[in-house]
Amino acid sequence: MTSGLGIASTFDGHLFYAGAGNLLNHSEFYDIEAMRAVLTLLDHDADFLHLVERVTTDRDTHVFLGEELSAPNLANCSLVFAHFNTGKHRGTIATIGPLRMHYSRIIPTVRQISTLLSDLSSTW
Repeated sequence: MTSGLGIASTFDGHLFYAGAGNLLNHSEFYDIEAMRAVLTLLDHDADFLHLVERVTTDRDTHVFLGEELSAPNLANCSLVFAHFNTGKHRGTIATIGPLRMHYSRIIPTVRQISTLLSDLSSTW
């Protein structure tokens, strides 16, 4: 849906992702070091959780651009994410892609998926 890498995580350390191959459709990820940085982030759940937990605003959807990702090889990338919380379960839904992603489409998509997860998981 986002043409990027989709990520879902829970705050007890589980991280799931799909669409890593989608990144290779974007020239920013032809750079092996950029692709390595993304894959390394996925291999280290705690690093991803630390990244998304440092948000200090009350907005429902967040965007980190380039250097805000705190990884030198991700300067041409962005992360769009939203937290979900049902009382029983807390987590994050996110997508990583190029800086030039279509934010007007991606942000509402991430927001909607977060809302759906919260609504669905409230019955767990």
